[in-house]
Amino acid sequence: MCRRCNSDRLLELARLDGEDHTVYRCLDCGFLFSPPAGLAGGANVQPAAAPINSEEAR
Repeated sequence: MCRRCNSDRLLELARLDGEDHTVYRCLDCGFLFSPPAGLAGGANVQPAAAPINSEEAR
């Protein structure tokens, strides 16, 4: 759930490295955030398209 507008419409952004935190973009207000560990998005979260390699994602 978005911490700014409480929307549950989120987009999970691709990680550049396996050690990166999961980051979400709210599809309603555009807010970017990384939730505390264990508090990932819910049923309305759209997964990110995985980059072929980390250089391609940059």
